[in-house]
Amino acid sequence: MISITQASLVLTGLSILVGILMLGGSLAFFGIIVRREYPLDIPEREIEEPAMDPALLAKRTSAYRLGAIILAGLAVLTAVEYVVGVAWSSVVILLILGLFKAGLIVQYFMHVTRVWSEERH
Repeated sequence: MISITQASLVLTGLSILVGILMLGGSLAFFGIIVRREYPLDIPEREIEEPAMDPALLAKRTSAYRLGAIILAGLAVLTAVEYVVGVAWSSVVILLILGLFKAGLIVQYFMHVTRVWSEERH
């Protein structure tokens, strides 16, 4: 008979395998899309890059950096949730972590602060 520890190890391994397969599939899908949009066989003299405003470029770079930091923070919080759920099974701590993650998602990915700000034209 399989013990609970063995079953949890099997399920953890399966979830990691599914995650790796999903990541590989996503990368392959986006690789196909990128190749269709931007074929690699175009000579360099035909490619014209639009002029990029330095202020806009800096704003985009900082937005991407902040998004990556928030995404990494959410991944760490998810790992902490897993450890808390397996080791302590504390519903209160899991609820607090879940609310914190929900707040991060609403604030940074759903841009809820724009709802209450004035529109700029």
